[in-house]
Amino acid sequence: MKISVQDLVEKKTCPQDLKIYEYFNLDQIDWSGKKITINDKDYYDSITWLVENFKIPNVQIIFRDPYDQNYWEKIEFNEFGLETRFEDSTKFWHRKEYNELGFITRYEDSTEYWYEKEYNKLGLETKFEDSTKYWYKKEYNKFGLETKFEDSKGFLWKKEYNEFGLETKFEGSDEYLYKKEYNKFGLITKFEDSKENWYKKEYDKDNLEIKYEGSDGERRIKLLVE
Repeated sequence: MKISVQDLVEKKTCPQDLKIYEYFNLDQIDWSGKKITINDKDYYDSITWLVENFKIPNVQIIFRDPYDQNYWEKIEFNEFGLETRFEDSTKFWHRKEYNELGFITRYEDSTEYWYEKEYNKLGLETKFEDSTKYWYKKEYNKFGLETKFEDSKGFLWKKEYNEFGLETKFEGSDEYLYKKEYNKFGLITKFEDSKENWYKKEYDKDNLEIKYEGSDGERRIKLLVE
């Protein structure tokens, strides 16, 4: 798999990465299945960015520190260009597992920390739990908008939306609540919450705000160009 300079430009690569790529004629390399060893941190970061963003398969990248001959680190990528393992000379390591859509489902490392994630058929995260016994769950509507969140610390919130996908109501476990109303153009016209904060807005024919009235005062917006 070769990556051209134009490919990098389209990915909005940072100027430093692009210069490194052009200087070493890296567009001439077929990256797939390569073992790459480098002793420059900037270059190492650039190559890692390249593999991650273009999902280059079966690559192994090794960094050897020129200022500390005993330090090294290695990253491995699977056949889908996803990072599966990291390890370094300090004996720290981590591993990652993914589902068929390429979403991470499990992480574990040498400190015995781990987490697992679950997703729905739309690829939206529905559950997280880790080795500290912390967890959270999420629910969504048919449009993929999050409607409910709850976690192991007892925090919970719910959201409602209108037919256009605009949030109309929020309610949390801390008893905080707010509601929103909109005009036919999707611009918010009214807001109120459980702390007695509120405001109303009016717009002109061009959908520019011309009036604001709320619990913190009132103002009319005028624009004069001479």
